[in-house]
Amino acid sequence: MSVTNAAEQIATEVVRQYGLDPRRMLFVEHYPESYRPKSEGESYDLVTFTWGKYGAYSPTWRYMPANEFNEILDTISQ
Repeated sequence: MSVTNAAEQIATEVVRQYGLDPRRMLFVEHYPESYRPKSEGESYDLVTFTWGKYGAYSPTWRYMPANEFNEILDTISQ
């Protein structure tokens, strides 16, 4: 099963395993250039979920430019 197809299960397990508040989490799916056609380069997608009693469901993906991802990293690193 791919990471994309297991997104709900992965998010649910991470939140449960570490006792995290899913409303304060950002889930980013990243594919390095080596996993994509050369013309496309690496990719980042912000993955959002609906959260219910049993965990995450109904994921949606939004393309995230690399500079936006790097801005988030810079912000949380401060």
